[in-house]
Amino acid sequence: MKGERGGLLFLNNYVKTGIGDFGLQLIGYLKKREDVTVRTTSVVARDVVFDSWHIMRWRGTVIANIGLTTWGPSGFANFMGFGVIGLRAAFGRPTTILLHNIIEIIVPEDSGYNVDAATKFGAHLAVKLLSKANIVVFSHEICTLLNERYGIAPKRCDPLPCNRPGNLDALEQGHPGERPLAITLGYLAPYKGLPAFVEARDYVPSHIRMAVAGGLHRILGGEGRFSRFANEIVARMRSKDIDYLGYVPDSDLDRLLKGRVVGVLPYTSLSGASAAFSRFASAGVPVIATDLPEFRRLQGLGAGIVLVSASPKEIGNAVDALLSDTVGWERASRCQLEFASRYSWNELTNWLSGVEEHSS
Repeated sequence: MKGERGGLLFLNNYVKTGIGDFGLQLIGYLKKREDVTVRTTSVVARDVVFDSWHIMRWRGTVIANIGLTTWGPSGFANFMGFGVIGLRAAFGRPTTILLHNIIEIIVPEDSGYNVDAATKFGAHLAVKLLSKANIVVFSHEICTLLNERYGIAPKRCDPLPCNRPGNLDALEQGHPGERPLAITLGYLAPYKGLPAFVEARDYVPSHIRMAVAGGLHRILGGEGRFSRFANEIVARMRSKDIDYLGYVPDSDLDRLLKGRVVGVLPYTSLSGASAAFSRFASAGVPVIATDLPEFRRLQGLGAGIVLVSASPKEIGNAVDALLSDTVGWERASRCQLEFASRYSWNELTNWLSGVEEHSS
């Protein structure tokens, strides 16, 4: 079998989530370089046994793209999955972890997760088990916490990769008469600041279209409190003349994000890096975001971000100001395209291939 000869096994989080969809894109780039065997995790807890068996017997390189609920809602299943990956690394087998979140930065009342003392302890111990692996993170805050609380120094800490733009000089202005658009992306969750986005409609001129693209989280969507929030916020969107688009496939997003568009990320907190920001940057879409450390860092790295408070009025005024300022919008759009060019999928893939060659 291939695992006996070596090669690359990519363990991906279940898809139609930010982490899983990130993994799908990365797999596509890796497959351009070499043969890749892919396993996708399941929300069914017992499937962690089959994943663990494959992970432990694989003699080549394993790259695991994981988060805190990679094996569904079961704390035990996720602990077992993390533990097996850590054990493999402790045995000296080449193992790289793309770690998207840790329990210390989760804000339970905003994220939708039920986090009790046992969950915190188990999640903390699970990450500690990964100390012998090559760990890659995409959040400066996670990098700092891994160093300070776990004694783990990640091998790489750069922003989430972007699609490299084809022509930095080609800004998408849209068609004459087309309404400018303010849009937010991602699954419906309290931490995304959706109530503030909805209330910002009162401060945005009617000629500007506002929209939300995102569905229910595959794990949290059926949870009562989370489901009630989603239903209530969608009803409020419709009452405020905001288009609710649901989950939008990536190919359709390409068309949606062309023209005079701004992305709005009014988050109250972050559980890691923002995939929505990277998607906006790839399309050259300027972003209006709340003044959180992660967004502040991206601005410092040259991204086209306008930072505001979580006030609906300030968010709405910023949307109006940026979409009304042709020169300012073009400058921010170009910053996004240049950012996307620096932090590309190819750049990440080159790095991962270097780690794999060094480990083999």
